[in-house]
Amino acid sequence: MIYLKPMGGLCNRMRSIDSLISICKQQQLDATVLWVKDFSLNCSFNDLFETPSFNEFNLRIIDCPEGYPEQFLDSSASVNLNEDGMVTVQKKTLRKIKHLLKGNFLNGEQKRILSEINKLGKKSIITNDLLTDIYILEDITVKEMDANFIPKAKAIYGPMLFDKNTIYISSCYRIYPLENPYTSFTPIESVRNKIDAATTDFQDVIGLHIRRSDHETSKAISTTERFAEIIDTELVNNPNNKFFISTDDEITKIKLVESYGDKVLSNEVSSYDRNSSEAIVDAVVDLFCLSRTNKIYGSHHSTFSQTAADLGGIQEITAR
Repeated sequence: MIYLKPMGGLCNRMRSIDSLISICKQQQLDATVLWVKDFSLNCSFNDLFETPSFNEFNLRIIDCPEGYPEQFLDSSASVNLNEDGMVTVQKKTLRKIKHLLKGNFLNGEQKRILSEINKLGKKSIITNDLLTDIYILEDITVKEMDANFIPKAKAIYGPMLFDKNTIYISSCYRIYPLENPYTSFTPIESVRNKIDAATTDFQDVIGLHIRRSDHETSKAISTTERFAEIIDTELVNNPNNKFFISTDDEITKIKLVESYGDKVLSNEVSSYDRNSSEAIVDAVVDLFCLSRTNKIYGSHHSTFSQTAADLGGIQEITAR
């Protein structure tokens, strides 16, 4: 059994789960995804995607409260999973009180899984912190960074798979090469209908993913001015081109609409707050709309840009 806690935003989680699926198919190991709703993605998996099933292994995806399992572990646990490397009994008590006040009670299944993780030794656990230590950010594409990182990750988890014992992994990374580009991720019907409606008239459409908010390198390298230059160039190449824009910044969208009018296509966005489940649904719609364009100009070091391109089997070009 592999327990996976996918971390980070939408595409980081998709990449992590997609890796898990490939590993479990190859090893014929069952898996349980511990889907934690938190500030980075406050939405259930089942509100976005259908739960996939496989012939080779059993997969479960369960919702878990914020901080699970790390903040619910016993102080006597055989291994510590917490980021600070040390949780005192006092801290543990305070966290328990905090969870009780929030109503974060564990159900029977969550308690059973927690008990299993409590018993694991260090040789059966891979934390996101450990993976971060070997993931080197370079001035290259996400795909190139993955190619450098994945062999290092496999060197860590590979030996754990031989005994087919229980393993716990927390990860925001792709830890296995891309095999079947996200074919296991089917949006639920209501989300599919939004995607289909938005892309009905897609023809000669180029995707632009403009990441802003907290992504400093994207803002510094993939500037709005650079995206405008790209639009100008593509219009010279083909005056019929249109541009589907996905961005987490309303001001950027408004500026481009003011400059290029009906050449710019976009979806209505209810919110840009990842703590809003509606915002996450909007992000899934945008992701799949981008995947149906002819090619994507993406933001520097953005997994969203790369995942959209992988979904559609199209080219992703970093705007720089």
